[in-house]
Amino acid sequence: MSADWSAPEASAPCLRGRLEPEFRESDCRSPHPPRVLRAGTDLGRLLGERYVVLDWIGRGGMADVFLARDVLLGQLVAVKILAKELRGIGAHRDRMLREAELAVAVEHENVVKTLEAGIAVDGTPFIVLEALVGETLHDYLERNCAMPLAQALPLIRQLAKGLRAVHASGIVHGDIKPKNVFLCGPINEPDNVKLIDFGLARPSGPDIAALDQETIAGTLEYLAPEQAVADALDERSDIYGFGVIAFRWLTGELPFETHLGTQLLVHQLTSPAPPMSWLCAEIPPALEALVLVAMRKAKENRYQSMDALLFDIEEIEAGEKVIVGAPVVTYPDTYLPETELGRRALVALQNACHERMRLPRVA
Repeated sequence: MSADWSAPEASAPCLRGRLEPEFRESDCRSPHPPRVLRAGTDLGRLLGERYVVLDWIGRGGMADVFLARDVLLGQLVAVKILAKELRGIGAHRDRMLREAELAVAVEHENVVKTLEAGIAVDGTPFIVLEALVGETLHDYLERNCAMPLAQALPLIRQLAKGLRAVHASGIVHGDIKPKNVFLCGPINEPDNVKLIDFGLARPSGPDIAALDQETIAGTLEYLAPEQAVADALDERSDIYGFGVIAFRWLTGELPFETHLGTQLLVHQLTSPAPPMSWLCAEIPPALEALVLVAMRKAKENRYQSMDALLFDIEEIEAGEKVIVGAPVVTYPDTYLPETELGRRALVALQNACHERMRLPRVA
Protein backbone atom coordinates (compact mmCIF):
# COMPACT_ATOMS: atom_id res chain seq x y z
CA MET A 1 0.00 0.00 0.00
CA SER A 2 1.33 3.42 -0.87
CA ALA A 3 0.48 6.63 0.94
CA ASP A 4 -0.22 10.05 -0.55
CA TRP A 5 -0.66 12.55 2.27
CA SER A 6 0.30 15.57 0.18
CA ALA A 7 -3.23 16.89 -0.22
CA PRO A 8 -3.45 20.52 -1.39
CA GLU A 9 -2.37 22.92 1.32
CA ALA A 10 -3.07 26.39 -0.07
CA SER A 11 -5.15 26.15 -3.20
CA ALA A 12 -7.85 28.58 -2.08
CA PRO A 13 -8.22 31.51 -4.48
CA CYS A 14 -7.89 34.00 -1.63
CA LEU A 15 -7.27 37.65 -2.48
CA ARG A 16 -4.95 39.30 0.01
CA GLY A 17 -3.20 42.65 0.14
CA ARG A 18 -2.86 45.10 -2.73
CA LEU A 19 -4.01 43.28 -5.84
CA GLU A 20 -6.59 45.44 -7.65
CA PRO A 21 -8.20 48.83 -6.97
CA GLU A 22 -11.63 47.32 -6.38
CA PHE A 23 -10.21 45.20 -3.57
CA ARG A 24 -8.02 47.93 -2.11
CA GLU A 25 -11.17 49.80 -1.18
CA SER A 26 -12.86 46.73 0.29
CA ASP A 27 -13.18 46.02 3.99
CA CYS A 28 -12.71 42.31 3.23
CA ARG A 29 -8.94 42.38 3.62
CA SER A 30 -6.60 39.96 5.29
CA PRO A 31 -4.50 41.34 8.16
CA HIS A 32 -1.50 39.56 6.66
CA PRO A 33 0.85 41.31 4.20
CA PRO A 34 0.74 40.38 0.50
CA ARG A 35 2.80 37.33 -0.39
CA VAL A 36 6.18 37.95 -2.00
CA LEU A 37 6.22 36.76 -5.60
CA ARG A 38 8.62 33.97 -6.40
CA ALA A 39 11.01 33.91 -9.31
CA GLY A 40 9.98 31.74 -12.23
CA THR A 41 6.22 32.08 -11.79
CA ASP A 42 3.76 32.47 -14.66
CA LEU A 43 3.16 36.20 -14.22
CA GLY A 44 2.03 37.95 -17.39
CA ARG A 45 1.23 34.68 -19.10
CA LEU A 46 -1.87 34.49 -21.29
CA LEU A 47 -3.94 31.34 -20.80
CA GLY A 48 -6.74 30.18 -23.03
CA GLU A 49 -6.37 33.39 -25.05
CA ARG A 50 -8.27 35.33 -22.38
CA TYR A 51 -6.75 35.02 -18.87
CA VAL A 52 -3.75 37.20 -18.02
CA VAL A 53 -1.90 36.06 -14.90
CA LEU A 54 -1.45 38.99 -12.48
CA ASP A 55 -0.25 37.74 -9.11
CA TRP A 56 0.59 34.57 -7.20
CA ILE A 57 -1.91 33.59 -4.51
CA GLY A 58 -0.65 30.30 -3.10
CA ARG A 59 0.72 26.81 -3.62
CA GLY A 60 -1.09 23.54 -3.18
CA GLY A 61 0.07 19.96 -3.22
CA MET A 62 0.21 19.83 -7.01
CA ALA A 63 -0.65 23.30 -8.29
CA ASP A 64 0.00 27.01 -8.01
CA VAL A 65 -2.96 29.39 -7.79
CA PHE A 66 -2.76 32.82 -9.41
CA LEU A 67 -4.93 35.88 -9.59
CA ALA A 68 -5.75 36.61 -13.24
CA ARG A 69 -7.90 38.94 -15.28
CA ASP A 70 -10.41 37.68 -17.80
CA VAL A 71 -9.73 40.10 -20.67
CA LEU A 72 -13.00 39.24 -22.39
CA LEU A 73 -15.24 40.02 -19.42
CA GLY A 74 -12.90 42.38 -17.56
CA GLN A 75 -13.24 40.54 -14.26
CA LEU A 76 -10.82 38.95 -11.82
CA VAL A 77 -10.60 35.18 -11.57
CA ALA A 78 -8.35 32.64 -9.88
CA VAL A 79 -6.39 30.24 -12.09
CA LYS A 80 -5.04 26.96 -10.78
CA ILE A 81 -2.04 25.77 -12.81
CA LEU A 82 -0.26 22.44 -12.46
CA ALA A 83 3.09 23.00 -10.74
CA LYS A 84 6.06 23.22 -13.10
CA GLU A 85 7.90 20.25 -11.63
CA LEU A 86 4.83 18.04 -12.20
CA ARG A 87 3.93 19.08 -15.73
CA GLY A 88 5.80 16.19 -17.31
CA ILE A 89 4.09 13.54 -15.16
CA GLY A 90 1.04 12.07 -16.88
CA ALA A 91 -0.66 10.90 -13.68
CA HIS A 92 -0.68 14.42 -12.22
CA ARG A 93 -1.94 15.92 -15.47
CA ASP A 94 -4.76 13.36 -15.60
CA ARG A 95 -5.63 13.98 -11.94
CA MET A 96 -5.96 17.71 -12.50
CA LEU A 97 -8.10 17.25 -15.59
CA ARG A 98 -10.34 14.89 -13.61
CA GLU A 99 -10.59 17.52 -10.86
CA ALA A 100 -11.81 20.07 -13.40
CA GLU A 101 -14.29 17.67 -14.95
CA LEU A 102 -15.85 16.89 -11.58
CA ALA A 103 -15.80 20.41 -10.12
CA VAL A 104 -17.46 22.04 -13.12
CA ALA A 105 -20.47 19.76 -12.61
CA VAL A 106 -21.30 21.36 -9.24
CA GLU A 107 -23.15 24.67 -9.14
CA HIS A 108 -24.11 25.88 -5.68
CA GLU A 109 -23.64 29.08 -3.71
CA ASN A 110 -21.64 27.17 -1.08
CA VAL A 111 -19.21 25.56 -3.53
CA VAL A 112 -16.49 27.50 -5.33
CA LYS A 113 -17.57 28.01 -8.92
CA THR A 114 -15.39 26.41 -11.58
CA LEU A 115 -15.69 28.59 -14.66
CA GLU A 116 -13.75 26.50 -17.15
CA ALA A 117 -10.70 24.34 -17.64
CA GLY A 118 -8.18 24.23 -20.42
CA ILE A 119 -4.74 23.20 -21.59
CA ALA A 120 -2.10 25.85 -22.30
CA VAL A 121 -0.10 25.82 -25.54
CA ASP A 122 2.72 23.95 -23.76
CA GLY A 123 0.28 21.25 -22.65
CA THR A 124 -0.11 22.45 -19.05
CA PRO A 125 -3.63 21.94 -17.65
CA PHE A 126 -5.26 24.83 -15.80
CA ILE A 127 -8.57 25.46 -14.03
CA VAL A 128 -10.33 28.83 -13.86
CA LEU A 129 -12.25 29.57 -10.63
CA GLU A 130 -14.21 32.45 -9.24
CA ALA A 131 -12.02 34.75 -7.18
CA LEU A 132 -12.89 34.72 -3.48
CA VAL A 133 -12.28 37.36 -0.83
CA GLY A 134 -11.68 36.18 2.71
CA GLU A 135 -9.65 33.36 4.21
CA THR A 136 -9.76 29.64 4.83
CA LEU A 137 -11.25 28.18 7.98
CA HIS A 138 -7.76 26.90 8.73
CA ASP A 139 -6.38 30.44 8.78
CA TYR A 140 -9.26 31.62 10.99
CA LEU A 141 -8.78 28.79 13.50
CA GLU A 142 -5.01 29.26 13.60
CA ARG A 143 -5.63 32.84 14.70
CA ASN A 144 -8.75 32.46 16.87
CA CYS A 145 -8.66 28.82 18.04
CA ALA A 146 -12.46 28.38 17.80
CA MET A 147 -15.51 30.27 16.56
CA PRO A 148 -18.39 31.30 18.83
CA LEU A 149 -21.38 29.00 18.51
CA ALA A 150 -23.85 31.68 17.35
CA GLN A 151 -21.49 32.70 14.55
CA ALA A 152 -20.39 29.20 13.60
CA LEU A 153 -23.71 27.33 13.38
CA PRO A 154 -25.11 29.14 10.30
CA LEU A 155 -21.76 28.68 8.54
CA ILE A 156 -21.64 24.99 9.43
CA ARG A 157 -25.14 24.69 7.92
CA GLN A 158 -23.88 26.37 4.74
CA LEU A 159 -21.00 23.92 4.52
CA ALA A 160 -23.48 21.06 4.88
CA LYS A 161 -25.54 22.50 2.02
CA GLY A 162 -22.49 22.77 -0.20
CA LEU A 163 -21.47 19.20 0.55
CA ARG A 164 -25.01 18.01 -0.13
CA ALA A 165 -24.80 19.67 -3.56
CA VAL A 166 -21.50 17.91 -4.25
CA HIS A 167 -23.03 14.54 -3.39
CA ALA A 168 -26.15 15.30 -5.44
CA SER A 169 -23.81 15.79 -8.42
CA GLY A 170 -22.51 12.26 -7.96
CA ILE A 171 -19.18 13.28 -6.41
CA VAL A 172 -17.29 12.34 -3.25
CA HIS A 173 -15.04 15.26 -2.25
CA GLY A 174 -12.51 13.10 -0.41
CA ASP A 175 -10.58 15.89 1.36
CA ILE A 176 -12.87 17.64 3.82
CA LYS A 177 -10.62 19.78 6.05
CA PRO A 178 -10.38 23.42 7.23
CA LYS A 179 -7.97 24.35 4.44
CA ASN A 180 -10.68 23.41 1.95
CA VAL A 181 -13.41 25.46 3.64
CA PHE A 182 -13.33 29.12 2.57
CA LEU A 183 -14.88 31.82 4.75
CA CYS A 184 -16.05 34.62 2.45
CA GLY A 185 -16.44 38.19 3.65
CA PRO A 186 -14.67 40.44 6.16
CA ILE A 187 -11.90 38.82 8.18
CA ASN A 188 -13.34 37.51 11.48
CA GLU A 189 -16.89 38.31 10.30
CA PRO A 190 -17.53 35.92 7.39
CA ASP A 191 -21.03 35.75 5.95
CA ASN A 192 -20.69 32.84 3.54
CA VAL A 193 -18.89 29.52 3.20
CA LYS A 194 -17.60 27.86 0.06
CA LEU A 195 -16.21 24.35 -0.24
CA ILE A 196 -13.08 24.44 -2.38
CA ASP A 197 -10.43 22.19 -3.93
CA PHE A 198 -11.59 19.06 -5.73
CA GLY A 199 -8.06 17.69 -6.14
CA LEU A 200 -8.95 14.38 -4.42
CA ALA A 201 -12.58 14.22 -5.57
CA ARG A 202 -13.93 11.20 -7.37
CA PRO A 203 -17.26 10.09 -8.81
CA SER A 204 -19.43 8.13 -6.39
CA GLY A 205 -20.70 4.69 -7.32
CA PRO A 206 -19.51 1.08 -7.66
CA ASP A 207 -16.44 2.00 -9.72
CA ILE A 208 -15.01 4.34 -7.09
CA ALA A 209 -12.71 1.65 -5.65
CA ALA A 210 -10.88 1.43 -8.96
CA LEU A 211 -9.74 5.04 -8.53
CA ASP A 212 -8.22 4.45 -5.11
CA GLN A 213 -5.52 2.08 -6.42
CA GLU A 214 -4.50 0.99 -2.94
CA THR A 215 -3.47 4.54 -2.04
CA ILE A 216 -4.27 6.46 1.14
CA ALA A 217 -4.94 10.03 0.02
CA GLY A 218 -6.05 12.80 2.32
CA THR A 219 -5.10 14.59 5.53
CA LEU A 220 -4.49 12.34 8.53
CA GLU A 221 -6.47 14.32 11.12
CA TYR A 222 -9.63 14.28 8.96
CA LEU A 223 -9.45 10.83 7.35
CA ALA A 224 -12.52 8.64 7.58
CA PRO A 225 -11.72 5.14 8.89
CA GLU A 226 -12.24 3.57 5.46
CA GLN A 227 -9.91 6.16 3.98
CA ALA A 228 -7.20 5.25 6.48
CA VAL A 229 -6.97 1.70 5.09
CA ALA A 230 -7.61 2.59 1.41
CA ASP A 231 -11.08 1.03 1.32
CA ALA A 232 -13.65 2.43 -1.11
CA LEU A 233 -15.10 5.83 -0.22
CA ASP A 234 -18.64 7.12 -0.50
CA GLU A 235 -20.67 10.09 0.73
CA ARG A 236 -20.45 8.84 4.31
CA SER A 237 -16.66 9.30 4.16
CA ASP A 238 -17.20 13.03 3.60
CA ILE A 239 -19.73 13.03 6.44
CA TYR A 240 -17.02 11.75 8.80
CA GLY A 241 -14.68 14.55 7.69
CA PHE A 242 -17.51 17.04 8.18
CA GLY A 243 -17.87 15.82 11.77
CA VAL A 244 -14.16 16.30 12.48
CA ILE A 245 -14.28 19.82 11.02
CA ALA A 246 -17.33 20.75 13.10
CA PHE A 247 -15.61 19.39 16.22
CA ARG A 248 -12.56 21.56 15.69
CA TRP A 249 -14.57 24.58 14.46
CA LEU A 250 -16.55 24.72 17.70
CA THR A 251 -13.99 23.55 20.28
CA GLY A 252 -10.67 24.65 18.82
CA GLU A 253 -9.33 21.12 19.29
CA LEU A 254 -9.12 17.99 17.17
CA PRO A 255 -10.88 14.88 18.54
CA PHE A 256 -7.68 12.88 18.09
CA GLU A 257 -4.31 14.59 18.20
CA THR A 258 -0.91 12.93 18.36
CA HIS A 259 2.43 13.45 16.69
CA LEU A 260 2.54 9.74 15.78
CA GLY A 261 0.78 9.07 12.50
CA THR A 262 0.21 5.39 13.27
CA GLN A 263 -1.53 6.17 16.55
CA LEU A 264 -3.69 8.79 14.85
CA LEU A 265 -4.80 6.31 12.18
CA VAL A 266 -5.66 3.70 14.83
CA HIS A 267 -7.72 6.33 16.67
CA GLN A 268 -9.59 7.09 13.43
CA LEU A 269 -10.35 3.38 13.01
CA THR A 270 -11.27 2.39 16.55
CA SER A 271 -11.62 5.24 19.07
CA PRO A 272 -14.92 7.03 19.69
CA ALA A 273 -14.73 10.81 19.60
CA PRO A 274 -14.75 12.46 23.04
CA PRO A 275 -17.75 14.62 23.95
CA MET A 276 -17.36 18.18 22.68
CA SER A 277 -18.84 19.52 25.92
CA TRP A 278 -15.67 18.44 27.72
CA LEU A 279 -13.90 21.20 25.81
CA CYS A 280 -16.66 23.76 25.37
CA ALA A 281 -19.53 23.87 27.87
CA GLU A 282 -21.79 25.98 25.61
CA ILE A 283 -22.17 23.21 23.01
CA PRO A 284 -25.84 22.10 23.09
CA PRO A 285 -26.33 18.36 23.69
CA ALA A 286 -28.19 18.01 20.37
CA LEU A 287 -25.28 19.50 18.42
CA GLU A 288 -22.78 17.36 20.30
CA ALA A 289 -24.88 14.30 19.42
CA LEU A 290 -24.99 15.30 15.75
CA VAL A 291 -21.20 15.55 15.51
CA LEU A 292 -20.71 12.22 17.31
CA VAL A 293 -23.14 10.50 14.91
CA ALA A 294 -21.26 11.94 11.92
CA MET A 295 -17.99 10.59 13.36
CA ARG A 296 -19.08 7.04 14.08
CA LYS A 297 -16.55 4.49 12.88
CA ALA A 298 -18.80 2.08 11.00
CA LYS A 299 -20.21 3.69 7.87
CA GLU A 300 -23.62 2.13 8.46
CA ASN A 301 -23.80 3.82 11.89
CA ARG A 302 -23.24 7.37 10.60
CA TYR A 303 -25.71 9.66 8.89
CA GLN A 304 -26.41 7.94 5.60
CA SER A 305 -26.74 11.20 3.66
CA MET A 306 -26.07 14.90 3.97
CA ASP A 307 -29.84 15.39 3.66
CA ALA A 308 -30.33 13.60 6.99
CA LEU A 309 -27.50 15.52 8.65
CA LEU A 310 -28.70 18.86 7.30
CA PHE A 311 -32.22 18.19 8.58
CA ASP A 312 -30.84 17.83 12.12
CA ILE A 313 -28.70 20.97 11.82
CA GLU A 314 -31.71 23.01 10.75
CA GLU A 315 -33.75 21.57 13.63
CA ILE A 316 -31.02 22.57 16.09
CA GLU A 317 -30.98 26.10 14.63
CA ALA A 318 -34.75 26.21 15.10
CA GLY A 319 -34.32 25.42 18.81
CA GLU A 320 -34.98 21.67 18.87
CA LYS A 321 -33.16 19.91 21.69
CA VAL A 322 -33.37 16.37 20.28
CA ILE A 323 -32.08 15.16 16.90
CA VAL A 324 -33.20 12.28 14.72
CA GLY A 325 -29.62 11.09 14.35
CA ALA A 326 -28.99 7.60 13.00
CA PRO A 327 -29.44 4.13 14.53
CA VAL A 328 -26.44 2.08 15.62
CA VAL A 329 -26.67 -0.83 13.20
CA THR A 330 -23.28 -2.38 13.95
CA TYR A 331 -22.05 -2.82 17.51
CA PRO A 332 -19.44 -2.21 18.78
CA ASP A 333 -18.86 0.85 16.66
CA THR A 334 -15.44 0.08 15.19
CA TYR A 335 -14.40 -0.02 11.57
CA LEU A 336 -13.90 -3.44 10.02
CA PRO A 337 -11.85 -3.19 6.80
CA GLU A 338 -13.62 -4.43 3.67
CA THR A 339 -10.58 -5.93 1.92
CA GLU A 340 -7.72 -8.22 2.84
CA LEU A 341 -5.35 -5.34 2.14
CA GLY A 342 -7.27 -3.16 4.59
CA ARG A 343 -7.27 -5.89 7.24
CA ARG A 344 -3.50 -6.30 6.93
CA ALA A 345 -3.09 -2.54 7.14
CA LEU A 346 -5.12 -2.37 10.36
CA VAL A 347 -3.08 -5.15 11.99
CA ALA A 348 0.15 -3.45 10.95
CA LEU A 349 -1.01 -0.13 12.41
CA GLN A 350 -2.10 -1.75 15.67
CA ASN A 351 1.18 -3.62 16.01
CA ALA A 352 3.16 -0.46 15.36
CA CYS A 353 1.28 1.26 18.20
CA HIS A 354 1.62 -1.74 20.51
CA GLU A 355 5.37 -1.91 19.94
CA ARG A 356 5.67 1.75 20.94
CA MET A 357 3.65 1.03 24.09
CA ARG A 358 5.24 -2.41 24.64
CA LEU A 359 1.91 -4.19 24.49
CA PRO A 360 1.28 -7.71 23.05
CA ARG A 361 1.11 -7.84 19.25
CA VAL A 362 -2.21 -8.29 17.45
CA ALA A 363 -2.63 -11.60 15.62
